[in-house]
Amino acid sequence: MRVLNKHENRINENRERKVTEVKVNGKSVRFALNAWNTLLNIVGGVLATIGAFSLVHPDLRLEVVTIFNQFLDEIGLFF
Repeated sequence: MRVLNKHENRINENRERKVTEVKVNGKSVRFALNAWNTLLNIVGGVLATIGAFSLVHPDLRLEVVTIFNQFLDEIGLFF
């Protein structure tokens, strides 16, 4: 009986000690981060260009101001 308990304890300890490790190549991680940052920069640049154009063009600027005022009314900032 005592031998089984020691054996069961070793099995349980081995189960608890198992740690999943993932080894990753550093070059692939750097490449993925660079690709993600490049994608974010491109998307941010496109959105900034659209925003700048909408503020320069008179009709679009009026629409942006209208939408902003509607947003302020919806959140109840001005009563």
